[in-house]
Amino acid sequence: MPATPRKTATKAAQTPIISSVPADLPDHLIAAWGDGAETIEGYEIVPKESLVKVPFLITQVKWRTNARGIVMVDVDAINAAGEPFQFNDSSSGILAQLETYLTGKGLKDKIELEEAVSLRLAVPGGLRGSTFQTKDRLTGKTVQATTYYLTLQRPKA
Repeated sequence: MPATPRKTATKAAQTPIISSVPADLPDHLIAAWGDGAETIEGYEIVPKESLVKVPFLITQVKWRTNARGIVMVDVDAINAAGEPFQFNDSSSGILAQLETYLTGKGLKDKIELEEAVSLRLAVPGGLRGSTFQTKDRLTGKTVQATTYYLTLQRPKA
């Protein structure tokens, strides 16, 4: 289950710096760093495997290209308890599903411009994984990989 939001640098360009010490900072760190410490707000990045069969609501998506030229999507979401979290994907699974969804809503330009898109897309079945064998591009060795997909139907009872 996704953890409580932590202060991370994942959304530095989108969120302001907090000038006071956050209330959830442990006492030993306050003592070591002093009262002038600042943090950057962001969501906990969770591994996709922790979202298998875990319902959540997608609240924002944003495409970006990383330093190696790989296109990926950052997904902000909230779990059933209302706790925000984030994950990212660069596969033919989630990224492709979200691209199809936004294109169908006439928002393909947001993807191409790498603009954030706010939405409320329910994923009642959480993620599902498809594991397969593939060749590692760097080593040429056969490795196991998993592509994750949004499960948009409710799980069967």
